Amino acid sequence: MLGLLQLLYLPHHDAAAAQQLYKLSTSPTQDFPLAIVGLNITRWTLTALRAGCLTRAAHRLNSYTAAANHFYCGAWYEFYSRWGLQAFHTPSSRKRNGR
Repeated sequence: MLGLLQLLYLPHHDAAAAQQLYKLSTSPTQDFPLAIVGLNITRWTLTALRAGCLTRAAHRLNSYTAAANHFYCGAWYEFYSRWGLQAFHTPSSRKRNGR
């Protein structure tokens, strides 16, 4: 259930970033399952929570939910930056781009 709620949180938190992620996930050269990646990021979030990695942020924000949501969005930003860069450095993308 948390995974679905976090998938809904992302566009409310940063609609432009969510739209960019959707465009990236549906582009012919980048194609990836957006919702499945989102559920995996929720799993990372729960792992970080259980390990106590988000405790300091939760105390600062006065909410474990807010800390988890910040982590979730940050993980998406990291995914977006790495996925976009990786596409330009893989052998298959070089073939598609004529390199």
